[in-house]
Amino acid sequence: MDHQEEIEKNEQIGISDVEEDLPRTDHMAYLPDMEKLPDSDIQDRVIRAMEEYDYTRYTAADVKRALAKEYLTPEDFGALLSPAAEPFLEQMARRATEETQKHFGNSVLLFTPLYISNYCENYCIYCGFNCRNRIRRARLDEEGIRREMEAIAKTGMEEVLILTGRAGR
Repeated sequence: MDHQEEIEKNEQIGISDVEEDLPRTDHMAYLPDMEKLPDSDIQDRVIRAMEEYDYTRYTAADVKRALAKEYLTPEDFGALLSPAAEPFLEQMARRATEETQKHFGNSVLLFTPLYISNYCENYCIYCGFNCRNRIRRARLDEEGIRREMEAIAKTGMEEVLILTGRAGR
């Protein structure tokens, strides 16, 4: 398939190819065909922790204790996310800055995005590729990827972030 045929094919495939009536009200739930890790209880543990989280049980003392620690536990983060932490937002911001400096210094890494495809069958509410977004869809072939990589190389950028949607076709 040549480049023009690929463009025409991409223009024909759009939102109408995705089921409009996908029920998706629980964004913490897996869609039927989403990958699940075998023998993993991570999802169950996260959901259980979310259901058991009681933000009203934390006090200012809990927040102060968390801010004084070098290493935080999930319980400490619970305190820092609770309403009791509101008077400590400035201290939390300073601590976040210190942690950022400790791990990353003053460096900022820039990534050049390489969009391979924006076709996607998932409905992730945070993502611009989500199947319900009415956008023009496109997919690069091998030659298109080569051209994009050459253009990126000419800019001098060395860090590339490869982006693609998830589509079964």
